[in-house]
Amino acid sequence: PPAREGPTRGEKKNWVFRGGDFFFKKKKKKMVVLLLLHLVCAVRALSAPMARRGFVDAAVGVAASTVVGANALTLVPAVQLVDELKQLRLETRAGRANAKKVAEATEKTLVPLRRAMEQNPNNEDSDTAALQPLLLKGHMLELEQALASPDGFKEYVSKTTKDTYPGGKVERELEEAVETAEAYCGALDCYNLLVYR
Repeated sequence: PPAREGPTRGEKKNWVFRGGDFFFKKKKKKMVVLLLLHLVCAVRALSAPMARRGFVDAAVGVAASTVVGANALTLVPAVQLVDELKQLRLETRAGRANAKKVAEATEKTLVPLRRAMEQNPNNEDSDTAALQPLLLKGHMLELEQALASPDGFKEYVSKTTKDTYPGGKVERELEEAVETAEAYCGALDCYNLLVYR
């Protein structure tokens, strides 16, 4: 049969003409995800000796995270999350945050931040850094209780520090979460701690 020089009329919607030749259109997003998956797997395989099981676990983890949604996850430095927490505390103090907003921000900032803090392999280098994720978990539980309380946003005076919190116990727990995260970042470099969220 003679060689085909290009797509037929019905096929043209799936082809693009570039540089004197026809190329089949492919979905770029899928290709980028697959390329990233291969790149991460190759880097993990070459960077440190690992068992076959570890390599498979790494590949499955990357694939699962991309299946969840390539657009849903972004990589940000931990300091950005700490800054977002500070901003949330200020908004709570000013009365511009309600329980729904604080809960959503907690899922977006505190949960991924704590997960990254817990899983950071550099925690072994610092006793302070190793303790902070546990403290943050406690503050998050207290924050949940404050959000569930009808008086959570009612003005609160601390019994220990005598400080007044116009945003109530919710503001106080956000402040403690910020202080804990800052203590962690003081012990370890949070600019290089990257967090998926």
